[in-house]
Amino acid sequence: MDTATISISVLPKPVVNITNGDSITLRFGQPLQLFSTGATRYIWSPSWAMSNPNISSPSIKPEENTLYIVNGIDDNGCGNADSIYVTID
Repeated sequence: MDTATISISVLPKPVVNITNGDSITLRFGQPLQLFSTGATRYIWSPSWAMSNPNISSPSIKPEENTLYIVNGIDDNGCGNADSIYVTID
């Protein structure tokens, strides 16, 4: 019986972090720049009232309470996510 050996590397997920924290309160009409780290590609949602959902640090100007989620992908194709809840005062 022939046998073969295969090596498999399990890579850790990237640690994607929104550095603004888990939540923040803004006044109505106040803009904010969100900052995320830990990945090489980013996809934010929802993307409305956002400057660019495909960068690490988009600007937002929400008109209502919104949960923003960033999905980050590293060079190995591994992904992870973080979120921030924005409350409008």
